[in-house]
Order: sequence, then C-alpha cells, then structure tokens
Amino acid sequence: MAKSRVKKTECPNCGYKLSQAFNYCPSCGQENHTHKLPFKHFVGEFLETLFHFDNKLLVTLRDLFIPGRMTVNYNQNKRGRYVPPIRLYIFITFIFFLILSLSSKLEKQLEEGESGDSDSTLISVNVFGIEADTAWYNKIRNSQEPDKLINEFIHKEYPESGWVMKKMIRNLLLINTGHVGKEELMHKLHKAISGSMFVLMPVFAFFLWLFYWRKKIFYSEHLVFSLHFHTLLFIIFTLWLLLNLVNLHIGLLFLAAILSYLMWSLKNVHQQGWMKTTMKFLLITGVYSLSILFILLTGFLFSFLIV
Repeated sequence: MAKSRVKKTECPNCGYKLSQAFNYCPSCGQENHTHKLPFKHFVGEFLETLFHFDNKLLVTLRDLFIPGRMTVNYNQNKRGRYVPPIRLYIFITFIFFLILSLSSKLEKQLEEGESGDSDSTLISVNVFGIEADTAWYNKIRNSQEPDKLINEFIHKEYPESGWVMKKMIRNLLLINTGHVGKEELMHKLHKAISGSMFVLMPVFAFFLWLFYWRKKIFYSEHLVFSLHFHTLLFIIFTLWLLLNLVNLHIGLLFLAAILSYLMWSLKNVHQQGWMKTTMKFLLITGVYSLSILFILLTGFLFSFLIV
C-alpha cells in the first residue's frame, strides 16, 4: 500500500524510474518521498527506524503473551508482522534497566530521608572473614589516598592472601569507608546482570537443542525461542519492579506465571504430549537454574573485583 506522501518519479539516490506505487526504490532501497517534511515526520521516522514502532509492536506484544505463538510463526517464516527478536529484546531490557535504576535511586532517597545519613555502611568488613579494627577503618576512611593504606593493611594482616582475595579485601574496605559509592557499585552490578543474561540466552537455546535433538530443529530456531522467552521475562520483571514501587508484592504469582508460560510454550512449539513436555520442562529448568546461579555469581564477582 502506497504511503500518502509526496512521491518522486525518479530516485534521487540512484536515478531509477519510480511509479507512485513505490514506497521504496527497488534498486537501492531508499524511501520514496520528498525530503521537505515537517519536523513531526522526522521524529516519527527516527522512532520507526530505531524501534520499528508501528503496528508491528502491538502485534508482537500481543502474540508474545500467547505461549509459543510468535516462535512458531517466526520459525515458519511469518516474520514480517513482528519486530525482530533481538531488537525487541534490547528495547525491553533497556526499559527494565531504566526503571531499575530509577527505583534504586528512589529507594536510596527514602533510606536517606529515614536515617538522615547517606554514608551508611553498605557491606560489613567482616564478610568472608575479613576484619579491620577501628583504627585501620578510620584511617582509611579519612585518607585522601586510601589505596596506599589498604595495601599496608593487606601486607600486614593478610600477607598470604592471593590476588583475588586481595582485590576482595581492597574493594570491601573502599565500599565500607565511603570511597566507592553505592550508586557506582549498583551500576556495575546492573551491567553484570545485563551481560550475564545476554550470555544465558544462547545457553538456554543449547539446552533446548539438547533435549529436543530428535525433533531435528536448527539451533537458530531454539535461539529464537530463547529470545522470545527472555524478552517476556524482562517484561514480567519490569511489571514486578513497578508494582514494588507501590508496595504491591506478588513475586510468587509472577514466578508461577513465568514457569507456566515456559511449559505451555514448550508444549505448543514442539508439539509433544504433556508427559514428555513436563519431564523436559523439569530437566531444562533444573539445569538452567544452575546455569543462572553460576553465571550471575560469576558476573557479580567480576564486577565486584573491578570496583
């Protein structure tokens, strides 16, 4: 269907002869309309280019909430109606981490308002058996060169510790003495979670490929399933954050919804009986839960070590 804009009869980019029915040049792909447009058109084109925000988004979100429908259609090459999986995932995770950041700042403001102290200790210096007496603690806290004092402390109190433990001690003391703020640490943790979840998607797809290898489904199709499922996860996490802000805590209900959605999606996409689906669901969620624990802990420790 032709767009209701002023059209060209010749492509300004490559010179191809165009008809009024052409929205895009068949030769080079440039959109067929005049460049003299009101400002609102530029805003609309920017949003459409960045997120493909037309009716595709509404159709995509509608079908995403029906377990397995979008994955089945996408793998049957009915893709034109949907926002591409990776673009949708990036947009939804962007919204999630934006709300997470805002909610963290709001919680911090509320805590400071209640306590009247913005320098409260975030992590105890006794974590992992690391102890610092009051003299050392106060010297490091009041020093303009805390690293020098921390190195002296480690050399004297923990001379046999390895590189990882030395980094752990250093960062614990920097956090507890106020030289590293809570916001900086939370920013690093958010980045670690984001990176870990991006790693987990192909891992989840691998488990699907492993447990459904008899179905002769390409790994790329399992990856599409994984992208859709993790996108829904972040939508649910976003709703959970928003409800927490108004003190409505229904985390168990959301967990039940996630697990039910996954089971129904496995059933609808792979077309197996409930007995097989349930067995594979339990196995997949079991090994994937262990993977989540391992990768998130690794991401957390890595972000903590590079404070």
